[in-house]
Amino acid sequence: MRIEDAFVDPDGTIVVTDRIQGGPVVRGSHLWLVDGSVRYPVVAARFLRTCARHDSETARAGENTAMILDGAPPHLQLRGLLLITAE
Repeated sequence: MRIEDAFVDPDGTIVVTDRIQGGPVVRGSHLWLVDGSVRYPVVAARFLRTCARHDSETARAGENTAMILDGAPPHLQLRGLLLITAE
């Protein structure tokens, strides 16, 4: 998925939003945050919203989601970066 929006909530948690492409992505999935030729490992820690379901364990292809990421470097501008599954 290409990150449409990203923000840090008041407790410092990084949240990214967009529509899942491919998928599904499950809670705890190891993902790559892709910035050009550099990949950063991150974890899908939790989903805040997936198609009006709160705290879902899975985000499926085509669903809009807000995902909490663990491990994202704080210096990166996340909007527009790719988030892909780690293989």
